[in-house]
Amino acid sequence: MGAFAVLAFAAFPAALGAEEPRGATGTAFVVGKGGYLLTCAHVVRDAVKVRVSIGGKSYDAAVLSVDDKRDLALLQVSAKDLPPLPLANSNAVELGQEVRAFGFPIASVLGVDIKVTKGSLSGDSRREARKVFQIDAAVNHGNSGGPLVNETGEVIGVVNAGLTGPSISNVSFAVPINYAKQLLSNEGVEFEKEGAKEKLDGPALVKRVSPAVAFVVVWRKGADHAGPRPPDTVPGPKPQLAVDLGGGVKMELVIIPPGSFEMGSEKGGQANEKPVHKVTFKKPFCIGKYEVTQEQWQAVMGANPSKFKDPKKPVDTVSWNACRAFVTKLSEKTSRKFSLPSEAEWEYACRAGSTSEFCSGDGEEALGEYAWHSGNSGDVTHPVGQRKPNKWGIFDMHGNVWEWCEDMWHESYEGAPTDGSAWVEGGDQLNRLLRGGSWSFPQSRCRSAVRHKTAPTRGPAGPGCRVVLRDF
Repeated sequence: MGAFAVLAFAAFPAALGAEEPRGATGTAFVVGKGGYLLTCAHVVRDAVKVRVSIGGKSYDAAVLSVDDKRDLALLQVSAKDLPPLPLANSNAVELGQEVRAFGFPIASVLGVDIKVTKGSLSGDSRREARKVFQIDAAVNHGNSGGPLVNETGEVIGVVNAGLTGPSISNVSFAVPINYAKQLLSNEGVEFEKEGAKEKLDGPALVKRVSPAVAFVVVWRKGADHAGPRPPDTVPGPKPQLAVDLGGGVKMELVIIPPGSFEMGSEKGGQANEKPVHKVTFKKPFCIGKYEVTQEQWQAVMGANPSKFKDPKKPVDTVSWNACRAFVTKLSEKTSRKFSLPSEAEWEYACRAGSTSEFCSGDGEEALGEYAWHSGNSGDVTHPVGQRKPNKWGIFDMHGNVWEWCEDMWHESYEGAPTDGSAWVEGGDQLNRLLRGGSWSFPQSRCRSAVRHKTAPTRGPAGPGCRVVLRDF
């Protein structure tokens, strides 16, 4: 028997022209409302940037969760109206049943139009203690992450690998979709179950499935791609959303993925930062990419109360009450429901997956170019976005201005919510919470876990705010 190899079907296309993809390519498909897509873990492994094209539009994608054992990954893009595919019960499939594989094989040669191949489920076996489907539908490099569907357009598996060799043809594999259902449930993503039961002919099936299938381009850290790759200084930026405030003023927000983190600090922290406790977000939310600027405040409130006047600087010297009035008017102006962040939302977004004192590491030297504080600010605030962002692409979470949160003040985290919601009961009725430190405070007060209290009618060192959007 001739030699053969097991190949994972992501591709590195050659540079054939300006319109050719410039990174590793693969396939993904929509599995839930809110811009959720499924692909293979190996497609996005070591990615510094993921770009998804679907429905004639392209989006930067966030990698929300990866299951390396089963070769699955969950992505999210900032699009709400993408049509999800129904997911079948892959335990009910039968050998010999007809299947079709959708994807973008060999994009550098065949282009980025969707391709569809027909075959049958030819095997049902186990590899490395997990179930896999063997199929004889033709698939190639770039098919990885594409849906394998039955005759009614339901997804039964995720195409992920194949055998190649001189005596081998049309031997490929797919991950049963029930494994993906477990991943989606763990991440709080609602998915469509079995859909219509009528069998569709080829053209009707393609018409139903294709709008939910996406072309994926991935730039990897250290990879030698045909074109320039994104800078490594901001790994893993999240998808973004822009809201028009009129007069050429926009507000940019970053979509934060669901997940869990350890809130608070045990090492060198204050007593009010304890006990460290696990907080889990079951749904994504948006948070301001920048602190609210003076021009944004002016566009919504019709005035600028700041001390350090500059349209691009954060609004300062605003009370909690004033910030609540701002988000109320902002909601009315944009027909969206904005809020101040809960304390948990703020710290989760600030940490961006880090467990260190600052998003950039431990020790005051780690804060480096990430914050304006009393040691480098010159006793003034600075325009937003001049320091380095955290790895989720959010600026000025450390320093510049203190930022109001929705919560009442509590002296410790005993009894704190664990779902990420604001803690507005049982606390100090006279004080609200501020986070992040400021231009007039030392680096030690700019840590990710630092909490500060003050009356809602005033604040230290001219506080400002950042907004969140939970229904987008």
